[in-house]
Amino acid sequence: MNLNILVFPCGSEIALELHRSLKYSRHITLFGANSIDDHGKFIYENYIDNVPFYNSDNFLQKINEIVKKYNIDAIYPAMDSVIAKFSEISEKIDCKIIGSNDETNQICLSKLLTYKKLKNIVKCPKIFEINDIKLEDFPLFIKPKIGYGSRGATIVRSIEEIHNHLLNYPDSIITEFLPGAEFTIDCFTDRKGELKFYGPRKRNRISNGISVNTKIFNDDNEQIKNIVNKINKSIK
Repeated sequence: MNLNILVFPCGSEIALELHRSLKYSRHITLFGANSIDDHGKFIYENYIDNVPFYNSDNFLQKINEIVKKYNIDAIYPAMDSVIAKFSEISEKIDCKIIGSNDETNQICLSKLLTYKKLKNIVKCPKIFEINDIKLEDFPLFIKPKIGYGSRGATIVRSIEEIHNHLLNYPDSIITEFLPGAEFTIDCFTDRKGELKFYGPRKRNRISNGISVNTKIFNDDNEQIKNIVNKINKSIK
């Protein structure tokens, strides 16, 4: 059985990793689609261009046209906001969407929804309302509710800095500043919701919010294990 799998957008890091993982499978024919031409054009042999942006009015119509034309069996969304969009409109698309359910995707897209979901489950950063901030609360950290790659995220040391930042990023949240080492925890859960693997990595060097140098953290840390299991039981 051969499946036609569409990856969109096909130039993201997720899409390039999907290509490396699936390109040799004799059961899968990969298609890549993009709204703008990027590296995906050179990687995906079956390339589809001029797809409307995910937030365009004619996006759904165009995706269904592609599904029909190329007999697409399933779509792999390959960017955070696109993942959330596809799960939101999945019932209107004429093929399967690969990924988590819509509730999970919307929670993971929004930092605010993530904190609200987990605030009574694991320790989360304290969130401040601007009118309640005192001088002794600084420094604080401000970041857009929805975003990635540290865009619009910065340390603020005064109310004036907060107001100036909100001019450019009005839909932001203000949290306590958490200094110290930063870790990424890679997790893998099977289709039954059972956590099969978790692996902490210390983020040694970060560029544009993305870890470009990490080191496996091998310490048997029960605290990390407990946090991971609590999150896995709370979000499908």
